[in-house]
Amino acid sequence: MAVKWVASLLIIIGIAVLSYPSLHNQYVAHQQTKLFERFEQQPLLTEPQTDINDSYEQLDTVFDQGDRRPLAFPSIDDAVVLATLEIPSIQLKLPVLEGATMTNLEYAVGHMSETADFGEPGNVALAAHRSYKAGKLFNRLDEVKPDDTITAVTQAGELQYRVTKAFRVSPNDLSVLNQPDDYAMMTLITCDPIEDPTHRLIVQAEQVNE
Repeated sequence: MAVKWVASLLIIIGIAVLSYPSLHNQYVAHQQTKLFERFEQQPLLTEPQTDINDSYEQLDTVFDQGDRRPLAFPSIDDAVVLATLEIPSIQLKLPVLEGATMTNLEYAVGHMSETADFGEPGNVALAAHRSYKAGKLFNRLDEVKPDDTITAVTQAGELQYRVTKAFRVSPNDLSVLNQPDDYAMMTLITCDPIEDPTHRLIVQAEQVNE
């Protein structure tokens, strides 16, 4: 009797383990939909949200998590949705949240709070996981090429960016966050390669409309 009980328990555990990735992906998609809806319904943000002090170095800890599944689904009820990000060439559309925190990057792109705001002179830096699953988060960022278009839809309007370059850097290369004074640009950051990342994949673009 005990043997049958143990066997049944192992079967249940096995089914749960196999089902978890699918359930996790469904939950992430559901949360992203809620974030898109929140962005469309939230009142206009009159001041930038600067209460989260992220640093480029802290991304090492966040990216180190890779595509590992959390034991629980972290809540993003308090997340501030700044914009939606679209890259047509790789069929990407994601919400952008304030703060490149571990929780935010589980579901979306995170804005590094100490960098420029959308549409302002400077460099708006956005980070996301590479993800092992094709098409998820920044999984296909390595396919983005110069002259590709990136669209950021903010509450103030739609901003268009033209990709100028894509390259790889070491994790301690802070030059990718340089802030120009006379034009607006965007830097997308993720880990590279997908498995056992040693570098960061960078895509930079310049704003082409005002």
